[in-house]
Amino acid sequence: MQTPQLLLMGAGIVLFITLIVLLIRGKLEGKTGFLLFLVVIIMIGYPTIQKLTVSDDEVSIETYSNEITKNPEDSVAASKLNALLDKSGVVTTLRKDTAKLALAARALSIAASARVMKDDIPGARAYLAKANVLAPNSADVRFVQQHLATVQSNATPEQKMAAKNILQQRFITPGR
Repeated sequence: MQTPQLLLMGAGIVLFITLIVLLIRGKLEGKTGFLLFLVVIIMIGYPTIQKLTVSDDEVSIETYSNEITKNPEDSVAASKLNALLDKSGVVTTLRKDTAKLALAARALSIAASARVMKDDIPGARAYLAKANVLAPNSADVRFVQQHLATVQSNATPEQKMAAKNILQQRFITPGR
């Protein structure tokens, strides 16, 4: 939990204890007491409620990323991950969890590699663009971009095949 959320929760607990003491001493009126207890509930519950609303997306990101890592040719998981990352606020929330951010960027790089292997260059570019937004300094993203450039260039067919083989060895081969 972040510091502002911890402060909100801590202040809510202190206010709750204070309200209990005032209630026991009889110095708290009905309407005012009810409103103050409502404020306390919101103060204490807000950090938890905020985390719960995001957790479904976080779990889905992790699930789809793991599916892509296990099976790079799983286009359904790749498109679901891509669509999920398009949702408003998901990338901002994901930036708070660097492990999931790196996992999602790697999964998109793997999906891009699978698209390169199928000669789906526009699809590969789309996944790499999204991975680059998530983790611009990712070694996986740069690696795939480099080999995609070779495949797209005026290189010889042997060089293009070598670039695809390198991508396959790094990302596509089972057991990696």
